[in-house]
Amino acid sequence: MQKQTRKLEVALYMFAVLVLVAYVVNFIYALKSNATGGTFGDTFGAANAFFSGGALLMLIYAIILQRNELNLVKEERDDTRQILSGQEDLNTAQKEALDRQAFEQSFFALLSLISEERNQISQRINADGSATFLGNAAHNTSRRLRDGHNIDDLLKATYLDRAASLANLFFVGQEYLQSQLILGHSATMHLQSLRAFVDKNTSRVLIPYAFKYYANPVPVFLRLGCFDYLTVEELTAVKALVPEEFADF
Repeated sequence: MQKQTRKLEVALYMFAVLVLVAYVVNFIYALKSNATGGTFGDTFGAANAFFSGGALLMLIYAIILQRNELNLVKEERDDTRQILSGQEDLNTAQKEALDRQAFEQSFFALLSLISEERNQISQRINADGSATFLGNAAHNTSRRLRDGHNIDDLLKATYLDRAASLANLFFVGQEYLQSQLILGHSATMHLQSLRAFVDKNTSRVLIPYAFKYYANPVPVFLRLGCFDYLTVEELTAVKALVPEEFADF
């Protein structure tokens, strides 16, 4: 494009010189021809034609220059748009990284709280170390469950009130991971980290609180892996507590 424009400029310069030479030649010829006034003016007809043609070419040249400038503006605009698009992608990636970092920090802080709370209720009750708060709560909950008690009776199990905070932390953790799955983020390793704190005693104390807080606690048990630690008799009792529309497990 620049080479073509340069060639056109050279051609216009040459044509301008040609028009000037034509006027000079016509003027000299008119002076030496002893022509009358009208005839003298007519001698410039060819030069005027050259001048008109040159004006037309200059107009065309101006249009070409304007078009080139518009193309340059368009190219700059496209470059700017690409830069902004790249910046937007970068900002999106940075936001996702920050969100992921915030999630990681919050989740592992939650795991730390679960560990602390679990240690608190794992303290020994008897001097001989034969029982813990968590163990007794799990045992009493399991016994009431197998005896066919309802949820309110399960919540009255001895020492179970000490496990309320632990249960809430587990439920918050699994809901937090579920929100990440909804957003399309993988949380498999995080779920495994949460499930590492679940054992047979924890599974049993989670039962009454899950039924208290969730209309359908089955997905909660599945995600936390609680069913893996229950006996067949306990599973049958849990299934009897689940509403019929959610009892397919």
